[in-house]
Amino acid sequence: MSTAIIASTAALLGTSAEDMFYTTYKFERLAVDGGFVELTSDQPDATFFVTLRADELGPEGVSTIESARAQLTGEVTMTGLEEGGISPYLSVKLSSPDAPGVSEKLILEHYQEPQNLQFQGDCATPTSGAACMARFQVKLSRQDNGANGGTMRFALSFDVTSSGSVSANEDSEVGPLDPPWTIDVSQQ
Repeated sequence: MSTAIIASTAALLGTSAEDMFYTTYKFERLAVDGGFVELTSDQPDATFFVTLRADELGPEGVSTIESARAQLTGEVTMTGLEEGGISPYLSVKLSSPDAPGVSEKLILEHYQEPQNLQFQGDCATPTSGAACMARFQVKLSRQDNGANGGTMRFALSFDVTSSGSVSANEDSEVGPLDPPWTIDVSQQ
């Protein structure tokens, strides 16, 4: 028994991190259309809810959710201000129930912010277990509460990226490939 333990220990010690090779798969989906919302004096607030579901594993059974991230972009246009009115700031609050931290910015025209994606559920076997999902929300609020009139339009889009690695005979990189994810955007 002790001979077997010594032999297996020697074999493990003979394998170093330098001898390990990986194929790294890069995944990306660019310019996902999140839709738009129009904020008025009657509706000065709105929220986008985004749910990303990993529907299956990638090539060679690789996970598609490592280092998952979304890069959000928002464009603001203002029309129909009352005479003499000034364009109000828009508060954009980005958060996720599954990841710590909240980002909040005041903007006039352009919004850009990254969001790490924390997938929850059975991500090792996404086709048979609990859904493997990540979520985040973008809450918008006109800072004038609609008092200056007019319509503030906020259009949302975002890019998602991630990666995954599997053991290989040599180091290599594949992609970018489209991730096997379903992305749903809804508004409230």
